[in-house]
Amino acid sequence: MLAVILARKGSKRIPEKNIRELGGKPLISWVLEAAISSKVFSKVLISTDCGRIARIARNCGAWVPFIRPPELSSDSAESVDALIHAVEWLLHSKNIEKPKTVCLVQATSPFLSASYLQDAKLKFEIGGFTSMSSMCQVRERPEWMFSLGPGNLAKPLNPDKLSDPSSKLPVYYIENGAMFFIK
Repeated sequence: MLAVILARKGSKRIPEKNIRELGGKPLISWVLEAAISSKVFSKVLISTDCGRIARIARNCGAWVPFIRPPELSSDSAESVDALIHAVEWLLHSKNIEKPKTVCLVQATSPFLSASYLQDAKLKFEIGGFTSMSSMCQVRERPEWMFSLGPGNLAKPLNPDKLSDPSSKLPVYYIENGAMFFIK
């Protein structure tokens, strides 16, 4: 199983966010250390367009076999395209074991732990899934939400459920973006 971590240099909201310090070390170091120490992955591959990120990754023990092309590192570039680029690079490389499963681990998930990765891998394998993403329970209730109608008047999305107590409402989940397993 291969982990792929996408970490580009640019970010509009937080410049150089992947190398900004958090708790005494670069943001990306947290997820690198979790992925490597989990022992879930045969390799932890970093796809980046930045020499500084590449150095940090190598110092943590990650594999940086290429520098990502600029067209896959822009603000408009899609993560899936950078992931496909990394996998295609592997498929065309000689003397490299081709992974049966890839896990995209988000560089911006500093609280992801090695044990969480281990548990997720186990669930993925036992469940026989072809793909799986990490999720968290939704705290905000869609039944209690509003949209703005004409004249900026609040309009309930679910008028029949607006007064229901949370104990009577279904539990919902949302992808939290920490990891995605793909066969």
